[in-house]
Amino acid sequence: MSKNSLGVLFRLSTFGESHGPYVGGIIDGCPAGIPVDYELINRKVKERQTGMFAYSSARKEDDHIEFISGIDKSKTTGTPLAFIVKNKDVDISNYQDNSEILKPSSATFTYWKKYKNEGFYVNGRASARETIARVIGGCFAMMLLKQQHIHIQAFTTQIGNVSISKNINFNAVNSNPLRCPDAETSEQMMKLLHQIASEKDSIGAQVMCRVENLPIGLGEPVFDKLNADLSKALMSIPAAK
Repeated sequence: MSKNSLGVLFRLSTFGESHGPYVGGIIDGCPAGIPVDYELINRKVKERQTGMFAYSSARKEDDHIEFISGIDKSKTTGTPLAFIVKNKDVDISNYQDNSEILKPSSATFTYWKKYKNEGFYVNGRASARETIARVIGGCFAMMLLKQQHIHIQAFTTQIGNVSISKNINFNAVNSNPLRCPDAETSEQMMKLLHQIASEKDSIGAQVMCRVENLPIGLGEPVFDKLNADLSKALMSIPAAK
């Protein structure tokens, strides 16, 4: 399996499976001397955690991060920065009992045909569990971007036919589990989710990402334009369609 890295000058490679012992990542190209913002890392990892919200995965992990290279005295060294996160809440019986059944919209069938592997460890790379490495890698990218006064904020704009109004308050994004910047709309979204869940159905949503103070000229023509690279990164997220 190849293509497990993202980026060029600042490059993140992720590894591990949802049902394996660890997931983790290696960052290559992170400059030396950047103070490591552990509070930022812990906050972002906690925001990503499932099991805290009724309509997310029931899986509960403490997500303790172990940095094994690239940091000395709470500053980056400029060498490859590696980290691992142990998987603890792994119950393979849930998958063994239904091992003969292919789940709709799952990557199981594709991975089975591509890699000729009947187990569920390989297709565990397609799990959202892999994204914890992206979050940790993204935190180091945020530390680097902060030095250039670049700020990034993502938020939910729509669930089903319920969308945000003009009353956007970016300070309210983290005040609700739906990460919606409009408190009134967030309540309407939640009511819709209750309805959809009671019908044992699912529904799509839209997320927007806003970047402030971005300098002119980032990206390379023709095939590595900034919006092209961003599109590839965003569309590689398991839930993105």
